[in-house]
Amino acid sequence: EGPNWVCKVCSNVNFPRRTACNRCKLDRPTAEVKNGGAPPPAPPAPLRQTPRAPPPPPPGPRTVGPWTEIPDAMGRLYYHNATTGETTWTVPPGFAHARPGSARYSPY
Repeated sequence: EGPNWVCKVCSNVNFPRRTACNRCKLDRPTAEVKNGGAPPPAPPAPLRQTPRAPPPPPPGPRTVGPWTEIPDAMGRLYYHNATTGETTWTVPPGFAHARPGSARYSPY
């Protein structure tokens, strides 16, 4: 029948055959009834996962000569010339091999 069980409300010790406390008449917890009077089993320990290495940092801005390729807030690339202070959307010479996915949208 299992061990005696203790009422959670009045702390009365009850025989295993009782389905309710003989002092306060509170029903025996259903988990204890299902397990033959034993307290419910402890939940399984969480699985340990091997920590993954952090992803590599995004590539920094590319610089060719005085020009630096810089992404805007939307990820579109623009170019800044450190010598002249010019900023443009037009790809300057030397950046002929654009990064994959860096093409700008055009409705035409």
